[in-house]
Amino acid sequence: MSFNRGNFLGQALGVLLCRGGKGEGKSGAVMQSTVKEMRNGDSVRDMDDISGVGGGVRDAYGEDRATEDQLITPWTVSVASGYTLLRDPHHNKGLGFTEKERDAHYLRGLLPPVVLSQKLQEKKLMHNLRQYEVPLQRYVAMMDLQERNERLFYKLLIDNVEELLPVVYTPTVGEACQKYGSIFRRPQGLYISLKEKGKILEVLKNWPEKSIQVIVVTDGERILGLGDLGCQGMGIPVGKLSLYTALGGVRPSACLPITIDVGTNNEKLLKDEFYIGLRQKRATGQEYAELLHEFMSAVKQNYGEKVLVQFEDFANHNAFELLSKYRTTHLVFNDDIQGTASVVLSGLVAALKLVGGTLADHTFLFLGAGEAGTGIAELIALEISKRTKAPLEETRKKIWLVDSKGLIVKSRKESLQHFKKPFAHEHEPAKGLLDAVKSIRPTVLIGTSGVGKTFTKDVVEAMASYNEKPLILALSNPTSQSECTAEEAYAWSKGRAIFASGSPFDPVEYNGKVFVPGQANNAYIFPGFGLGLIMSGTIRVHDDLLLAASEALAAQVTEENYEKGLIYPPFSNIRKISAHIAASVAAKSYELGLASRLPRPQDLVKFAESCMSCGVPSKFLKRHGSIRRHHLPIGYSVAGFRCHCSVSISQPAVSDTSSTSVKKRIVSGVQPTGTIHLGNYLGAIKNWIPLQNSYDTFFFIVDLHAITLPYDTQQLSRATKDTAAIYLASGVDTSKASVFVQSHVRAHVELMWLLSSATPIGWLNRMIQFKEKSRKAGDENVGVALLTYPVLMASDILLYQSDFVPVGEDQKQHLELTRELAERVNYLFGGRKWKKLGGRGGAIFKVPEPLIPPAGARVMSLTDGLSKMSKSAPSDQSRINLLDPKDVIANKIKRCKTDSFSGLEFDNPDRPECHNLLSIYQVITDRTKQEVAHECQDLSWGTFKPLLTEALIAHLHPIQVRHNEIMADPAYLDRVLAEGARKAADIADVTLNNLYQAMGFLRR
Repeated sequence: MSFNRGNFLGQALGVLLCRGGKGEGKSGAVMQSTVKEMRNGDSVRDMDDISGVGGGVRDAYGEDRATEDQLITPWTVSVASGYTLLRDPHHNKGLGFTEKERDAHYLRGLLPPVVLSQKLQEKKLMHNLRQYEVPLQRYVAMMDLQERNERLFYKLLIDNVEELLPVVYTPTVGEACQKYGSIFRRPQGLYISLKEKGKILEVLKNWPEKSIQVIVVTDGERILGLGDLGCQGMGIPVGKLSLYTALGGVRPSACLPITIDVGTNNEKLLKDEFYIGLRQKRATGQEYAELLHEFMSAVKQNYGEKVLVQFEDFANHNAFELLSKYRTTHLVFNDDIQGTASVVLSGLVAALKLVGGTLADHTFLFLGAGEAGTGIAELIALEISKRTKAPLEETRKKIWLVDSKGLIVKSRKESLQHFKKPFAHEHEPAKGLLDAVKSIRPTVLIGTSGVGKTFTKDVVEAMASYNEKPLILALSNPTSQSECTAEEAYAWSKGRAIFASGSPFDPVEYNGKVFVPGQANNAYIFPGFGLGLIMSGTIRVHDDLLLAASEALAAQVTEENYEKGLIYPPFSNIRKISAHIAASVAAKSYELGLASRLPRPQDLVKFAESCMSCGVPSKFLKRHGSIRRHHLPIGYSVAGFRCHCSVSISQPAVSDTSSTSVKKRIVSGVQPTGTIHLGNYLGAIKNWIPLQNSYDTFFFIVDLHAITLPYDTQQLSRATKDTAAIYLASGVDTSKASVFVQSHVRAHVELMWLLSSATPIGWLNRMIQFKEKSRKAGDENVGVALLTYPVLMASDILLYQSDFVPVGEDQKQHLELTRELAERVNYLFGGRKWKKLGGRGGAIFKVPEPLIPPAGARVMSLTDGLSKMSKSAPSDQSRINLLDPKDVIANKIKRCKTDSFSGLEFDNPDRPECHNLLSIYQVITDRTKQEVAHECQDLSWGTFKPLLTEALIAHLHPIQVRHNEIMADPAYLDRVLAEGARKAADIADVTLNNLYQAMGFLRR
């Protein structure tokens, strides 16, 4: 059966709205009046009433009459008002809706009359949670709250973080994962199984939110210390992302939990009738690797370059391989390896104030040599190396590991896994932990084994016999798997131990003194770390970023904390702590040239705080019958249900008055001729990129334009890919915008021919620029295409029904021609003439409007301030190419033309070179003209040129790094261009078919 989905949805919407309340009925009437015909010619209004389950309610879609063998279409429309609003967790405020909001959104009678403040709702919920004696009951209650009132959930968690963190995260989340099949109520996140192999990109597109900034993904093989829980490991990504929002302020809509289900080797789960995953043994080897590679490629293609992918609870062999494989091509972070290492290193740095000495003075012994243990060990070695300038191979000798076979020593090296080998030192073998402690005599004992009760009384007493203040970290989760309890550590060391654990323990009283155990919880690090990556637009995770996070956390421990024996600050200050960590990570990212969000904010701590979602409920607009944006038919408006305290870092807040269901479209293109230079970038590309946040944006490489003059075929092919890579490196987010090559959409050529037939030849005589080009090329050598070039430009715009075109001075004449052509074709072939031919009638083309982006730089030649940089040769001294090395940029600026006037100033017609260089400096530093004029008015050329050089190199460096990475991954670039061409062709084919029909061509 085939039918027009758009029409049928319109009819379904009309009927659905007619069933609703007063405000909804008006919308339904409008929809009904505009839609009449169904596939069989009957109107929804003409259908007979058939009694059914609804008691005489019209069964417009056949649900009541359907049998098990009959297929029905489950049409739904999410209307954010009335009863539906109360079922929408993103916007529901429960009894917190005010009297005015209840009137405005048809909530009268759907709620009890009382209005409760958020503070009172919090008080009631905390009272209810405290009545539960079983932690899992509290977990289920919190998940229920998240599913019905998201903002209240996060506000409750933020305000009561110390009490609720163990509920939504470790240790309770471990039990929740074990029983996930039994407590499963509503899916949270995406489940990608082997069944979806070859279709993962489609699965990602099923997720309703498109601007994803953080993904936490697990395959469930090593959940905490509980082993293989398969698909039921979803509790971990859900819990982690809850903390990204509550502790790090990342918008919940920007977070995506994912479970990769490749089966499970847990026999108990395979036999459990309530198990929710694939009932098969785990896939391994090539099958597993191919699925994960498809997943990583699809994530990058769908969400762009800067989405953070956090690997969580993968088994050791996969965890290290995935991190190693993708850390150079994706923004990836393994919390078990890197997050744990960072938080433990922070505790060790802080503990130095209690135990004395430096890190290099201590000896470290680990029980557990998996991803957590070796990750911590490596980061400690890096930190010691950084501080002492000693080689990494030397600093590793301060660190010893014990695995299930005993102390890791050089004689075992051949049989060791690769990640253990760096810590295999020359020493006699030791079978157990106690033997290793007696032999090595460590000052620090760290447990990452995942096996409980392994720090025995003998082990702790031995540590205490060698150290005045033994540092003991029992990090395994959950509590049942902890190597020892806080009480045991303090009692067996006679109150001398400095103790911290992975899961929380209550304060311990020993010999009349109260000890408060620290918690080396990854939640200290990953929310702030992730926020720092997001807010700076970091493109890769470097080890120095982890060191920066550790140092920032250690700096938050106060003297008051030290007096209590704490080596971590209290969680009650976690939002402040996360902001400082984010600022430190971002600062290091800018220092390393990994940050793409430019310019760097002056106060990174304040910027981090401004980026954090606060959890306060939105105040709703007084607008009726608003429909959620992801389910809108064309023409319906959306109320601005958005908390402006949680604006996306990369997306400006949309004003309430301009919220619409469909984004306006913009197209822009760059020729792949020569090399992209500073004029192209500052005058055009840099201005166009931000448009992707507010518009449906198409960026394309106009290779058809490039062949209007003689060209080298091989050079064209290389330059096309190079230009596409520069687009992406400059900040195009492929989850928001499409990048493609003009010639990959054949409709460009066809539309140009059709438009040429409708373009009066006299109109082309007005295009002075191209007449001049053809004259210079020579009448006998120039192709006709050069004269009709403006028609090709018009085709590029009209083909995609563009609403706006970003234009500068040079393009205004082209846009005028485009608008005239659109109006001419609409007049000649559109309206009733088209309708008589079976078309929809009306305008064939949209008449595009000019869009003047924020002022860029009209970049002139470095040797002639009156000539454009684009007129100079790519290798010439007069232009800076975007990919020029640092020394070349410095040399070109050093040798550029200047004048003999004193001071520097804008807008002096006698000083065009001065104006040009100041304009470049202004744009790359993202400052106002007045700020630059004030800073530079008294500078000499000798002072200003190095200043400009440094700023320009810092601005271009991340673009150059990213460009090189993209060019090194041709498969990724090909996928991006193919997906962009597919999206473009979907629109272009409709436009072209409409024009063929309107012009009278016989339809196939």
